[in-house]
Amino acid sequence: WNGPLTGWKSYLNLDSATGQPIESLGPVVLGERLDSSLSESAYQAIVYTKGALVLNVLAQRIGEEGFHTVLRWLAEKASGRSLSTEDFIGVVANASKLDLKAFADAFVYGTGVPELEYSYRVSKPSPTAGANWRMAIDVARTAPFRFCYRVSERANGSLDVSRDVLAAQPAASPPTLAVPFEVTIPGPASALSAAKRSEEDDARPPKVGRGFILLEGERSSVEIKVPAEPGVLTLDPEQILLANFIDVTEIETNKFLLLRRGYQALVAEPAAAEARFREALAVEVPVAPNDADLEQQIDRATGQVIDVTANLELARLALDRGADGDAATWIASAKAALKKLTGVLRPGVETEIVLVESRLDLRRGDARGAARRLGKARNDGGLESGEGLLLIAIAAKQSGDDELAADAIEAARKRRAEVTDLGALLRTAP
Repeated sequence: WNGPLTGWKSYLNLDSATGQPIESLGPVVLGERLDSSLSESAYQAIVYTKGALVLNVLAQRIGEEGFHTVLRWLAEKASGRSLSTEDFIGVVANASKLDLKAFADAFVYGTGVPELEYSYRVSKPSPTAGANWRMAIDVARTAPFRFCYRVSERANGSLDVSRDVLAAQPAASPPTLAVPFEVTIPGPASALSAAKRSEEDDARPPKVGRGFILLEGERSSVEIKVPAEPGVLTLDPEQILLANFIDVTEIETNKFLLLRRGYQALVAEPAAAEARFREALAVEVPVAPNDADLEQQIDRATGQVIDVTANLELARLALDRGADGDAATWIASAKAALKKLTGVLRPGVETEIVLVESRLDLRRGDARGAARRLGKARNDGGLESGEGLLLIAIAAKQSGDDELAADAIEAARKRRAEVTDLGALLRTAP
């Protein structure tokens, strides 16, 4: 438990009225001005939760001991008077002898959560390299992406919903990050054969090595030394920094990472996206025995969700290129994968199937079928996304329900961060 930082990722990513995450409604420096009709919890989330993370980033950069010294010095100098944000940053920069401009631009005056992918390679001890094992760590900052939706007009005059994938603009000068890491060191028992290991050996927790690495610029390469054969490396294991760290070391066998590569390909190389989604499907879903523990159950359920999602992404790509028959096949595969999924993750992916299947209905001229399907999903409380609202508006308009179409159009307008163009729909709107 990390106090106010516990669960910060889900908190800052809560949906606002415009369809954008709460975190992006404004920078920390806005303070009380963050209170608005767009979100009832923006002030609490950004000033308190994000603010605590920002101070953590600063504390890690300066060093815990040095940061506490700076704060004590600051309290003495500012006793009896208030300090502006600029004064605070200037005092801390002077006391720490650090250039904090990039830090302030990114975390105090800016919005967005940095995203960093990392991988590592292990080298054995050698006569030339010494007695320690070595881990070579490569870290690259990546651009977070988001989906936007617009109404488009097909060659035959019918309306469709198109999706664009937008990547965030990278920072001109990325802030330097001091990142805690954790390395598991399994120990001698892990090297024994299964026949020789005892239950006591298997139950003994691995040793853990901890430290910090400094990341500068868009890419960083760092080497750390470990006294014994290392296991898994985790950056920011307790999630105390305002950043997302993604381990891509085993990308070729990881369904989630391959799905992620598919989405990234949609931004820069759409033609490669289909191959990445197919690769995600080719990786087997983890098997969980009847007496599976919670972690095994989560791994299996996540794999099943990814199978549904990858099939639907392939269906979307087929619709985009006009291959409606192929899209129907991928939708059927998504439904087959859904049958294996139970629990709390199921409703979310069911809604995604409704969206893609309704888009296919509209392309086939079945507006009433699409309206029924979408209306049921909306009544169930799972269809307030920009894509869903645009599909409802088109289906309602084409099936003669002008009141529902107007309601959906108005709701879509409010999600202005997610809906970029209503043009073709407005020309036929009531």
